[in-house]
Amino acid sequence: MQITSKSINISRKKFDRNGILVVKNLVPKNIIKDCLKDLKNFKKYNLAKSKKHIVFDRYKSHNYIKYFQYLNFYLNSFNVFLNSKILEISSQLLSDKTYFLNMNYHNKIPGGSETPPHQDNFYWCRKPKKALTAYIALNPQSYKNGGISYLLKSHKLKTFDHKSSNVKAFSSYIDDKFLKKKFFFTPVLSAGDVVFHHCNIIHKASRNNHTSKERKALALAIYAYNSKLDKEFLKKYSKNKNTHKKLLQQL
Repeated sequence: MQITSKSINISRKKFDRNGILVVKNLVPKNIIKDCLKDLKNFKKYNLAKSKKHIVFDRYKSHNYIKYFQYLNFYLNSFNVFLNSKILEISSQLLSDKTYFLNMNYHNKIPGGSETPPHQDNFYWCRKPKKALTAYIALNPQSYKNGGISYLLKSHKLKTFDHKSSNVKAFSSYIDDKFLKKKFFFTPVLSAGDVVFHHCNIIHKASRNNHTSKERKALALAIYAYNSKLDKEFLKKYSKNKNTHKKLLQQL
């Protein structure tokens, strides 16, 4: 993607209007292929000390990594995704200088459970709400294999109160009846496509109903320099997180 002043202005208007911006073919496929190979070769005995950062799922008697927090700390090859191009686009969209906070890997296996509706900012507690996620598709994605879905323009709404969840890797979710009547947009993505989504947009993902295809993605958390921690929201999130741990222990 060639970034020009004209394309930046157009992109920012789309992002401001809808809360997301889909950029096609931003990450070369050969980079994704090499990194996924490294991940596949990452032996389970190397996960012992990183256990608190990994959530496993189970399918046909095999364990799979569902969520891997701080993946690039354990596999240096993934640091290639923390590049100036992604940061430059993020800075333009948020109209502020930005920085990477962390990188998380998400994998929804065939038959994998749905991701409940939520707003990243309930987890992040930013004030003002100047932050976004760069969601990088590592393989083809659509609604059928649990692709990410957005309630467009919902970033302009408040940050809703979230309830504690019993879904692994997602401590909090929005339990609001009005969401059931809303249309969620699910972009069809190829490997290397990147969705930049605002920290306050409501999003979710369906169950993976594909018989063989996983849904692999990276989520890069990116904050604006002028965004600070909202301590009042942090109290709400911390309470949910503690309840979430108790709910998982009961499963």
